[in-house]
Amino acid sequence: MHGRIGKRYRRLHPSTGSVLRDHRTQTDLWPGVAVRAGRVRLVIRPDRPNDQNSGRRGGVDERYRRTRSDGLHLPDVALPDFTAALSNDVKGLKVGIPKEYFEKGLDADVEKAVQEGIKTLESMGMQTVEVSLPHTEYAVATYYILACAEASANLSRYDGVKYGYRSEHADNLMDMYTNTREEGFGEEVKRRILLGTFVLSSGYYDAYYLKGQKARTLIKLDFEEAYKKCDLMVGPIAPTPAFKLGEKLDDPLQMYLSDIFTISANLAGIPAMSIPCGQSPDHLPIGLQLMGNHFDEATLLNVAHQYQHATDHHLQHPVL
Repeated sequence: MHGRIGKRYRRLHPSTGSVLRDHRTQTDLWPGVAVRAGRVRLVIRPDRPNDQNSGRRGGVDERYRRTRSDGLHLPDVALPDFTAALSNDVKGLKVGIPKEYFEKGLDADVEKAVQEGIKTLESMGMQTVEVSLPHTEYAVATYYILACAEASANLSRYDGVKYGYRSEHADNLMDMYTNTREEGFGEEVKRRILLGTFVLSSGYYDAYYLKGQKARTLIKLDFEEAYKKCDLMVGPIAPTPAFKLGEKLDDPLQMYLSDIFTISANLAGIPAMSIPCGQSPDHLPIGLQLMGNHFDEATLLNVAHQYQHATDHHLQHPVL
């Protein structure tokens, strides 16, 4: 979609599927704030706490006040002092290694960099333990069914009548509706609206959307079971190092598959973040993903902070 700038507008493209974690890894952009002013939500967010890459805090006064997309209010939790937590001792923390994140399809350079990152965590006094997230293989399908369904419903109101962009090429109301949406939405947004409308349509709701919600619950339960054995989990951000700008625009399915390691956190409703852990032989950045338990962003920030004190990956830049 797009926001008006005077009489001009620029098209904005979707920022979902934990794209902040993926793209920070692929562009070597690390700490920073995601500016959302003027942007339109593609979906009503799943029950996912703050994405730590965005620099936003979910606190209202001194409490976390979070509401799931289905309207169910999550319990208020006291807002921790994130700055003070950066000096907490990380020795003895149990780090879960999801075995499904290191199976076929993972690039050798990515696996090497991530394994070296795990060794660094061990050298800092943390203990590693293998955990299992058996429904990981369904994460991509589940996420894109649910996200596209929400996109279809959430974006239906953008027809040029009340707010947002309005097409200037229309002779009647129907043309104004269709031209506004044709001109205002990018190709990827249109693709997701079409897919979402399909999975919500009569006769397909139970077959796709309802099954997607059930699969999401199974993924969430996987994480809850894993956190009985560990304090946080680590793994790769994407199966491959960064790809060239525009390289996969003609193959959206491959772009969707690159989200396999990040979107599980969205579906499970847990906080996650990325930190640099090395580069490929072509000097392309590789990221290490940290995934914390519900409402435990402080541990993620502390581990990431101390990891960067023990390494210099965040000071390296890709060769362009």
